[in-house]
Amino acid sequence: MKRFWNRQDELERRLSNRPAPPPRVGPVTLTARYISAAVECEIDKQGRILVPNALRDYAALHKDVLWAGMVNLVELWSREKWNETQKMTPEELVEFRRDVSERLRI
Repeated sequence: MKRFWNRQDELERRLSNRPAPPPRVGPVTLTARYISAAVECEIDKQGRILVPNALRDYAALHKDVLWAGMVNLVELWSREKWNETQKMTPEELVEFRRDVSERLRI
């Protein structure tokens, strides 16, 4: 188990230290685009985050949801949408692992 966490720490360090992605549309970077779309959410008396209806509808957050950790940020997902994005055939999984290994040199 310790070996896994050492590899996980290394992966997170490398992802965090990568340069920002290049701009795709004029001077707007991927990060700026996400930040500009930020919405303040209230927290109720029970400590729950109240996601506005428009965002719940956009992200299909109607029943089961989950938080997905992404190195230095988290995302809120519909469990159904998350499961759809994570599906891979055995062949796709092998290719994915090979690509990650080559790109991050791990």
